[in-house]
Amino acid sequence: MTTPEVSVIIPSYNRWPGVCCAIDSVLDQSYPGVKCIVVDDASGDGSSEKLLDKYADAIVVVSNPENRGQSYSRNIGVKKASSEYLCFLDSDDVLTPDAVRDRMDIYAEDPDFEGVSFGLCVSESRGDKKHLLEQKSAGERLGISEYLQNKSWVRNNSYIIPRRVMSSIGMYNVELFNREDVELFLRLLSQVEFRFCGSIVSLVREQGDDRARDDFERIFRQKDTFYRVIERNEQLVSKLSSTELNTLQVFDLIEPLRGYYNTGKYAQYRALYRDITRQKQLVLNKRFKKRYYVSYVLQFFKQAPGS
Repeated sequence: MTTPEVSVIIPSYNRWPGVCCAIDSVLDQSYPGVKCIVVDDASGDGSSEKLLDKYADAIVVVSNPENRGQSYSRNIGVKKASSEYLCFLDSDDVLTPDAVRDRMDIYAEDPDFEGVSFGLCVSESRGDKKHLLEQKSAGERLGISEYLQNKSWVRNNSYIIPRRVMSSIGMYNVELFNREDVELFLRLLSQVEFRFCGSIVSLVREQGDDRARDDFERIFRQKDTFYRVIERNEQLVSKLSSTELNTLQVFDLIEPLRGYYNTGKYAQYRALYRDITRQKQLVLNKRFKKRYYVSYVLQFFKQAPGS
């Protein structure tokens, strides 16, 4: 029986030489049929040339002519891949040695399965989310409501999907620079089955404050886009309760709210907070309410002469 091939797609932007750890973890997989595709998103550090020099024919390097973001780069990797199955890995992070094998075992055990096989993605330093291993056995399914209650079940690094399914579902939404994985998983969960492989498949490595979730300018530009994309998907909306839709609307606004506070845009923080709690009548936790009042004090000292 032929071993199905799996392409691991790594979007990368100015990650030399850190991306090498991600690539090495792909090349060191115990599963025999693994290919590595790195999509260099117009890096300014010479990544493409350096990677080709270091790895030669061991990997495929695709170079974007201009910077387009991770969603676009992952989609380019999908189009470049010829493997039957696809896997994704952020350039900061690494796969565990049996990550591909463990997830492909789900397909081997049920040849008719054409859904998503996934494992856990945990922090390398903290080891968080390991407790989820006790909550679900290998082969068990993940439902859309269960995912919404804990989005740590599936991350960009943690799933394998048939290429045919990924192509037919529409791939990553290039409108989104943040939360693009959540939108994709909700879209997939509304149409195909997810099965847990029962193991940790990826380690998130701490690389400072430049991860996508902290790219606040892009987050500000995207404000409200995530929820608008959700609303347009009638099939998905039909499977969500009003409470779940409200939760997603809050989820969409949390990142720009956090961004305004962390970047000292206190007036914008308070305006968005009022919009969320009064006009949209959505409920935020007490931390954001406390920040609302603290922001007045911080703004006063920021504007005080000599500050």
